[in-house]
Amino acid sequence: MERTASLNLDLARWLAAVAVFSTHFVQQGTDGTHRAEIEPLGRLGVVFFFVLSGYVISATAREKHPDMVSYTAARLGRLHSVFIPAMVLTWIADLIGAQLAPEIYSHFPSPTSAKTGLSIPLMISFLYENSIFSIRWLSNSPM
Repeated sequence: MERTASLNLDLARWLAAVAVFSTHFVQQGTDGTHRAEIEPLGRLGVVFFFVLSGYVISATAREKHPDMVSYTAARLGRLHSVFIPAMVLTWIADLIGAQLAPEIYSHFPSPTSAKTGLSIPLMISFLYENSIFSIRWLSNSPM
């Protein structure tokens, strides 16, 4: 893929991600004034982001990864480089938040519960969302 095309696609994916982030931000009750106007952008952003990501992933796989093993290793490396820090930051924020404002965190899973610890392998293996069950990572609903 040409460098210019890659940068343009990255910019488009970034804009879609901002739309999704904005939607999650207002859904958390942070800003109710423009909720109705912003929420449809989230759905559109998700669809747009995944279509573009599929295109970029297929181009990358075709150009850089000759076999499934090298593709899988590279893909998991990219996903985990964001996913695991997000898990850790959520855990830390929830631990602090539960101490400072327990009434807000009372309906989320506890960061110190055995269930949270047992769900870590499911989260990092991406098996937390399937046709049988869905596990929420603490207060991080987008995750």
